[in-house]
Amino acid sequence: MSSKCWKTGKSKIKYPDKPYIINIVKGESYWGLIPDSSNPLPIGWEAYKSSNGKIYYANREPGSAQWEKPKEDKTLAENWITLKSKKCDQIYYKNTITNETQWNFPNSKTPNIPKSTQNVDGRELLRQEAEKHGKKALLDAEKRKQDEEKSRDEIKRILESDEREKQFNEHESLEEVKRIVELQKKQKKKQLENTRLAEIELARLTQQRKDTEEATLKVLGDAYIKGSSLFFTERKESLNPDNVTIKWLSKNGPCELTSGDGKQRKTGRYSFNQDTLEIITELENIEKSSNVMIAKCNASYESMRELLKFNKQSKQPTILPKGIEIVLSNVQDIIQGTNSGKDYSKGRHKMIVLPSQLNGAEYQSQGRFHIVEKLDEYLGDYTGGPRGQLAADPGVAQFIIDNAFNEKRSSINDGINNVKEMGIRSYLEGDKKEDLGPVYLINGYLQVKNDVDVERFIATLPEMTILGVRDVPVRGLDKNYRFIKEKDKDSVDLIYASAVPLGKYGNSKSDNVTAIANLTLFSQYVGAMRLAILRGNCDLYLMPLGGNAFGNNFEHIKAAISMAYTDMKSDLESRNVNVKVLVWEGDDKGRGLDERKAFGFKQ
Repeated sequence: MSSKCWKTGKSKIKYPDKPYIINIVKGESYWGLIPDSSNPLPIGWEAYKSSNGKIYYANREPGSAQWEKPKEDKTLAENWITLKSKKCDQIYYKNTITNETQWNFPNSKTPNIPKSTQNVDGRELLRQEAEKHGKKALLDAEKRKQDEEKSRDEIKRILESDEREKQFNEHESLEEVKRIVELQKKQKKKQLENTRLAEIELARLTQQRKDTEEATLKVLGDAYIKGSSLFFTERKESLNPDNVTIKWLSKNGPCELTSGDGKQRKTGRYSFNQDTLEIITELENIEKSSNVMIAKCNASYESMRELLKFNKQSKQPTILPKGIEIVLSNVQDIIQGTNSGKDYSKGRHKMIVLPSQLNGAEYQSQGRFHIVEKLDEYLGDYTGGPRGQLAADPGVAQFIIDNAFNEKRSSINDGINNVKEMGIRSYLEGDKKEDLGPVYLINGYLQVKNDVDVERFIATLPEMTILGVRDVPVRGLDKNYRFIKEKDKDSVDLIYASAVPLGKYGNSKSDNVTAIANLTLFSQYVGAMRLAILRGNCDLYLMPLGGNAFGNNFEHIKAAISMAYTDMKSDLESRNVNVKVLVWEGDDKGRGLDERKAFGFKQ
């Protein structure tokens, strides 16, 4: 130990003129002599000068003193390293486990140096150390007793916890088995139902081929007439599998559409056969045929409750299942197969879900003054439903507008109303809205009060319906509102689906209203997938319903799509239906940014 690290002094108070040493690095003081750095003492030993001037050596830990200088054990104790002081070149030692440092050499046979020393001779040192060790022994014994008691308590707690966990797991396992059995029953029932629908569709296609062959051979006898009747019966069943009844308001009517610049206008007519559900549309003397399709959504009770639980608990962004493709484009290009929408379906038939109201049409609000009567009123509306209607066939679009239920009708049974089968009341001109209950329909908008009974809504939601049109001719306006060149065989299927507004259009964003909105999203997506399964061999494009104008949370929209796809996945795959989500690429006004961000697009 270097003498440069020490200086000497004499006591002036308790022991006058008694010499002591001070370590200038640590500021610690000791009675005794400056350590000899050339021949250091073992750890725990210190040198003192007796009253007659003779040097003796004391070690307080074992409580011993001797005249003979103790020998140093040069074996460095385990976990200690040698370091050098920067201030006075003194060698010191550090324990790498406890980070403790000391000046004296730590060997494997001697204890640590105490942090301070006292002015005692050998006999007094022995007495004090004996007293110290006695107290330490008592403390150690008490600590061991406490540790043993803690150990016994911990063992008891673990045993009790294991028993409770065992009982809980047994209960949970039984409940899980019950849940799985019930789920299997529901899935089997759904599979049987979809198998029946598939068989109906197969029979329809078979009969259609047979009818075509008979028409080609120009067989006009009774057998042909009987076969045609069978064809129409089975085709109608595949188009309306749940026998939904609609009181059609208009079966014949004019249609017209004007280009965005007003320079070109096309006129025509439509006619509808309610027995066969066929729409014949004529535009500029060219006739095309399409068919109405309608079904109940049949959303699963278990999945509805699971969706609400997920939306309430989830704090992370929803990730769509791997089987769903996300497409960045716009509805006009997808329908017409142009620009950004030309490469996605590659020859496969397309079925597009258009954001509409629950009456099939698209009104800018629930107010009477926004009821649409002519197709040209959709011009300039940037939302997906009107843009999709304008892109396809003017006759089909006008047919939907003319048959949409609204407050101007004479009866609540008139026209397209997707909540009528649920028993939800609908507003007619002159009604008192406060008498219509906590949920009612006004001009296609579902109005929901904060005190709505969510469980009652869930109980009737499987009866909600969804309507579409198969094989709609593509001969409308592009995204710049210019007429496209008509192609002979271009057609798409259009499905008119809806969301429930949140925080606008008469609705709040309370928990109950949000729950109704989430359930409606899920039901409409399930219904759209049912119609696609009935069709088969097609690409189903889902648009994010209610995400922009209606204020629905995009995470809830994604959750509804994910849950519906999970429920219907096996039937979608067996009928060769691909599911895609169409995300709007936006316009020159910068709209649609939140939608793109929600689905993983940066711009």
